[in-house]
Amino acid sequence: MENLKESRISGILSIVIFLLMGCQSKELDYCKMLELDQSHVCMDTTDMIKFQAERTIRHELIKNNFKELIEYADKNRFPEMGKLDVSGIDSCRNWAVFITCFHIGQIEPQLFFEEKTIEVLTREIEKGNLESSSLFTSFREGFRNHEFCKSQEEIIQSTLEKWEININELPEVRYKKCSM
Repeated sequence: MENLKESRISGILSIVIFLLMGCQSKELDYCKMLELDQSHVCMDTTDMIKFQAERTIRHELIKNNFKELIEYADKNRFPEMGKLDVSGIDSCRNWAVFITCFHIGQIEPQLFFEEKTIEVLTREIEKGNLESSSLFTSFREGFRNHEFCKSQEEIIQSTLEKWEININELPEVRYKKCSM
């Protein structure tokens, strides 16, 4: 009887430990993120179907990396940037975070201005885990080659002001009428 009771307690403890370990947030695999970002780069335009297919896959991988960054920052903190090391995880982390944000600026900069992203990045800037100036290059790329929906104008302007991004140093933000 004592053995059965000990087995049950041991089993319950094992389940609790397993669940607690599963709830702990995992570190991002920055080297994998960087590898994914750099994959599906097709420069051969002789086969436009393949070129477009590779480009679409790459864009989805970049957007997924960005989503993972925001989710990670929401649960933990924004990954530290700026202490570049030419080898190891620091290099992967710095380059993965920078290049992901840069490429989002190129392909879908409006993702920076989604409600959840604004909330997370604002909190991380206020806590000192992210310098808003680290996003400047991404915005410069996004504003140079992208038109935003006119309905986003107010949120973009107020967010840039909140993050203390010098709007005058960026290309003019262009807006278009979008259907709802």
